[in-house]
Amino acid sequence: MITKEFKYNPNVSYNPGIKYSEKDHQLKTNLVNQTIFVNQKENFKTSFPDLFQNYQNPSIHTNEPWNTWIHSSFDWWQCQLNFAVWCASTGCGISYNDHLLHTSNLTKSFYMFHFYYCIARILKELKSPLPTDSSFCYYKNPYDKAAYQKLCDEFNISPNTDWRQKLESSCQGLGSFEQYYKPSGEYRQNHKKDGPFFNIHDTIYHEKDISMAWTTFILDKSEGFTRAGIERINESIKIYVWALLGAQSQTKTEILKVGTGFDAQKQFLANVQDVINSPIDLPNTNIKLSKCFKIRKK
Repeated sequence: MITKEFKYNPNVSYNPGIKYSEKDHQLKTNLVNQTIFVNQKENFKTSFPDLFQNYQNPSIHTNEPWNTWIHSSFDWWQCQLNFAVWCASTGCGISYNDHLLHTSNLTKSFYMFHFYYCIARILKELKSPLPTDSSFCYYKNPYDKAAYQKLCDEFNISPNTDWRQKLESSCQGLGSFEQYYKPSGEYRQNHKKDGPFFNIHDTIYHEKDISMAWTTFILDKSEGFTRAGIERINESIKIYVWALLGAQSQTKTEILKVGTGFDAQKQFLANVQDVINSPIDLPNTNIKLSKCFKIRKK
């Protein structure tokens, strides 16, 4: 029997933005190092490029990053990533407890794969430079505004949503001021919203490790998939199947075979990255998911 958590629910609506201030699973969600199951028992391990290693904002020394955080926070890389995380999980109707912690190895493996793939794909659609790109900037990271609006329309949310995490106690999630210069008099009164007025030695420090704060955008309990979720999940199913079977076809070896299977496993990772980076439509495949699940070692 298929429960409501695994069905399309035309009446469901999940609010955008941060879902919870604290989460039990912050240290349990590892999307980079995954175990890919090809059936309920057999699997291999792979490591995707780490999209989360530069999540925590750096110290800042001028007013510009502060003003951006307050007035146009989506320019910050952290907020762009938070948005992609929300779309890939909550926006689809995928939850931590129902899907990412599913008792079936194969089901859990697929949804973990979907989560990573969908985040990476949305960042590519936004044309957001990654931390490894030369054009990357923490607080002024370029993105395609038309693509952002299109994604907001897809997930039926407002582009004015606040995507800042709020785990820190001050500065609206940016960090805490260690010290800053406060000018007095009329200038201060007329420019009190312009920022903390740093001098050259001033900085912002972080009260706590918020490197996993992106998990606060993940839904805890699902009431069913959204329409955007159904479409994105179907896309992920095609890629999961295509990357697995394609890797075996391309290397002419079984992906679970001892020794030579390592080549197919590397090709699986390459296939996923190729699709993420591809500007064209997804691979046109009629392969059924059940075929993927029947891959076995001979």
